[in-house]
Amino acid sequence: MLTLRPENLPVIPEILEIDDDLVLRQFDVFDDIALFKLANRNRAELARYRGLIGIETYDDCARSITIRRQAAEEGQACWFGIFFQEKLVGNVCAVNLHQPVYRATLSYWLDREYWGRGLATRSVERLIQFLFDVYQVPEVRIYCERENLPSVRLAERSGFKRFRPNLDQRSDNTLDYVWFRRRHHRP
Repeated sequence: MLTLRPENLPVIPEILEIDDDLVLRQFDVFDDIALFKLANRNRAELARYRGLIGIETYDDCARSITIRRQAAEEGQACWFGIFFQEKLVGNVCAVNLHQPVYRATLSYWLDREYWGRGLATRSVERLIQFLFDVYQVPEVRIYCERENLPSVRLAERSGFKRFRPNLDQRSDNTLDYVWFRRRHHRP
């Protein structure tokens, strides 16, 4: 089912530049093999934190890319590959871009080989800048498992503050998560 893009939402760019070596680029169906190989290399880590659920084959990758491109065209979400020196090394994504409350929620992961270089932090910062400046969302949220210390530290380094969400339906596993938010303070 095709949902029409609300008229007042900006188009999500194909590329968000960070520097000469690091860019965020919307996934293309031709990225399916690179994404699959990257996910496979990091499968144990991703499974531990529920990342890329349901991506088991090249076709799953292509289908996921197509669905997420459609969500981007409709202004609902954006999903970027993190490309370092032109090589796919991870991804960063934002959902809930035009929900009634306009609170974007971020997720991200990075190939373990590239941890410790600031790539995920810089990628998250660039996406947040886009969301605040272009989409004008008033708040960005991140939630992650308590044991996912790299994600917890990334959120804290990026100026996010812990909070307790008011969830309509709480389940026991909600306590396994740490919630963060960062509000945009307009001048």
